[in-house]
Amino acid sequence: MKTDLKITSVRYFETRRGVGYECKTNKKNVEVWNDGNGGETWIPPHHPYTKDYIELRGYELESLIDDYENRIYNYEVTVYHGGEHPSETFKVKSLYGAKELAMKGEHAEIIDLKTNKLV
Repeated sequence: MKTDLKITSVRYFETRRGVGYECKTNKKNVEVWNDGNGGETWIPPHHPYTKDYIELRGYELESLIDDYENRIYNYEVTVYHGGEHPSETFKVKSLYGAKELAMKGEHAEIIDLKTNKLV
């Protein structure tokens, strides 16, 4: 995927079925949305501003969001609860915050997003 579109901010919100998000971009009147109800991530049409980006697929848009989060966050924490409980992944700015989250499960992994190595 080659695009000049970049995510500049993300607002997360809870829904009855999960978490949705609204992302601002570096392009006027181009936003990225996910309503949190289990569907794909998309760019709402707002012509003529979105015409160059409307064909981007959901996974491509989510990759742009990942790029943004990796720029602003320093650590990724995956907390494993054991048994049949699902693991949870968080992104945080400080090592202190990462260690606090790591204490909440049976075991956890902390990855430094700048070096991509386990802490």
